[in-house]
Amino acid sequence: MNHQFFEFDTLAQELEGLSPIHRVAFAAACCERMLPNYNTFCRQVDWGDPSVPRKALDEVWQILQGKPASAVRVEQFRTYATGT
Repeated sequence: MNHQFFEFDTLAQELEGLSPIHRVAFAAACCERMLPNYNTFCRQVDWGDPSVPRKALDEVWQILQGKPASAVRVEQFRTYATGT
């Protein structure tokens, strides 16, 4: 892929061609890129727990490598992320 910055339509088309597992890997990679910003945000406003998204991403990478997904763990991360 050789995209110009902010070619979202082209990116969406490329992603549609990927298998679901590769889409998850792409999403996890994007989250990895954003995680340092979230860590900085948590420190600056003294809010949130940066260890939770780190643990969630680690879990995603392990699942992508073949570890069985735990519905309980997924629900724990979802509950933390949504506050419900």
